[in-house]
Amino acid sequence: MSLALYVRILRRAVDGRATFRRGEASQRATALSHAWDEHWAEEPLGHLLRDAHQDRWVRFWSLPNAKRYADTDAEHAEVLRRHMTVLRTLAEDTPVWVIAQDWDGRVIQSGWSRDAIPGRWPWRRSRDFAVTDELGVVGSFYWGRSSAVQDLVGLLADVANDRADVVIGGPDLSWVYAPYDGGADVILPTRAERNALARRHRRWRSTRRNGL
Repeated sequence: MSLALYVRILRRAVDGRATFRRGEASQRATALSHAWDEHWAEEPLGHLLRDAHQDRWVRFWSLPNAKRYADTDAEHAEVLRRHMTVLRTLAEDTPVWVIAQDWDGRVIQSGWSRDAIPGRWPWRRSRDFAVTDELGVVGSFYWGRSSAVQDLVGLLADVANDRADVVIGGPDLSWVYAPYDGGADVILPTRAERNALARRHRRWRSTRRNGL
């Protein structure tokens, strides 16, 4: 078997795990769609939300001096501590929504987000669905799940190591927490709430002029 044929077969197998024809038809899917569409016009992607809502956005770094990846056990613990601290500030012991982006089998990331979220269910395809990158047109999908904040440690560790792409939000999705491998972007309902959160965790804020 040629290498090219093997790669196509492998990608098709991965694609079957990471994609779906349509989202789930259920009360939870309807509730998630209603909450998202009520507050956000953008796709559930951190960089799009950050760009569209700069006036209500704040970034927190996971490690000092914008260090992106942890090298020691102490640094790994600090990354998770900061994520969990801010999330608990936002959620206040209520369940949160987790939305994870996934891709079809033409990219190596296909299935990563799916595998990082036990109990996930297919929410919906990207509204644009076909996203163009250097490999051509690639399908984009979103998985959903409701979760307690304390159950997100493993997922946040995956995000910190660039193995999942998620946004997290409260029950009504009026705020979103978008972790990435290096920190998190937070968009709050109002500027006042953004400013209060920024002051509360000011030692973890970006020191750059543009806030990144």
